[in-house]
Amino acid sequence: MTLFKKIKLFFKPTPLPKIIGECLRRGKCCQNIILVDKYDKPIKTKWAFKKLVEQIPLYHIFEPHHKDSIFGYYYFKCSKLGNDNLCTIHDNRPTICAKYPEPEMIRDGGELLPGCGYHAVPKIEFSEILDKELK
Repeated sequence: MTLFKKIKLFFKPTPLPKIIGECLRRGKCCQNIILVDKYDKPIKTKWAFKKLVEQIPLYHIFEPHHKDSIFGYYYFKCSKLGNDNLCTIHDNRPTICAKYPEPEMIRDGGELLPGCGYHAVPKIEFSEILDKELK
């Protein structure tokens, strides 16, 4: 096996999960948002959040509400969540909201909030992956 093939195997991407279910309209995802900068680093300072809003002006709708005590990043809530837990700007919501939940988020270690109605399942069963690798 060539060195290139060995390296390629080492960096083989993790398969994306399949997202099943549907939104239960409880607003939980709108109250516990972890925003990331253009380098996919979680926002840890108010200055970094200000810079993010300069880059993506629609993000002004997010408000920091607490900071993670272990990792130091902020959790944000959306100011456009109505009392009925529905988005008051649904047709013009940010891309981060429209794309939720993204399979990449789950693959990269993110979690779906309990009770949101969505679940992540493997697109390929582990036994299928194992059989393929053992051939």
